[in-house]
Amino acid sequence: MEITARPRRRGWLRALRVVVGVAAVVMLVPPALGYGTHVVSDDAMDGGYPRGSLVFDEQLSSGQLAVGDVVTLTPPGGDLVVRRVASVDDEGVRTSGDATGADPWVVPESRADRVAFTVPYLGWPLLAIHSMSVPPWAPAAVALGMAVVLVGLRRSGRGGGGAPALRSVTVEGVSAVRPTPPAG
Repeated sequence: MEITARPRRRGWLRALRVVVGVAAVVMLVPPALGYGTHVVSDDAMDGGYPRGSLVFDEQLSSGQLAVGDVVTLTPPGGDLVVRRVASVDDEGVRTSGDATGADPWVVPESRADRVAFTVPYLGWPLLAIHSMSVPPWAPAAVALGMAVVLVGLRRSGRGGGGAPALRSVTVEGVSAVRPTPPAG
């Protein structure tokens, strides 16, 4: 009979890897494919695009916007917003919020990007970071730190300082494998 040590299960580590992996895919792949990412930061589009939604938008050439399209744009003197196109004419694009009605501005069509798809509520962590007035490189530094910690945790379980080494022991015809006591 041979007895072997059971490896420790680290379910929380697997779950953390999955969360980090999904976040990396969502945050890195769309920009690599040419999509811009923005977070809905107000309630003007509540219902279809609630606050905290992460939107991915595409740049369009002139003349491609249509009434009813949802766009991201920077109004005069303001921060980036997500709105629905109410009209497009020679003056520019007029927008409105689904929950708030017509906006007071007209924006050149070149400053509006059409929303391609959205992930509801995934932008809340980004809104929290933005509201804390952290430097723009801070999220990348946190992501890099998390990657280093995950790699370190994975390597620690491979023998160096993790699980003890196993040795085979035979006593009166019974064979067993037991952990080697740490040198000390």
